[in-house]
Amino acid sequence: MEPSVPETLAAFLTRRVEALPAATFAGQRWFAGKGRKVSGVTVKDVAFLSSELPASALVLVEVGFEDGGRDLYQMPWMIAGS
Repeated sequence: MEPSVPETLAAFLTRRVEALPAATFAGQRWFAGKGRKVSGVTVKDVAFLSSELPASALVLVEVGFEDGGRDLYQMPWMIAGS
């Protein structure tokens, strides 16, 4: 059975977000962890506002830090079709 469009898009977003360099977060005005070293990024959930392309989603992201702390962020994403 082939995955649904939302499952495929969620997998795509998870790969993209978890591959972002730590500097991507540190450079954002909303990022509260400035000055802390990021140890990892994990997508906790993806909620689609629309699953037809162009799709929009809210991605719940947990950012882990080397000091053992963790922050949770909600990131809006848009995926355009080609």
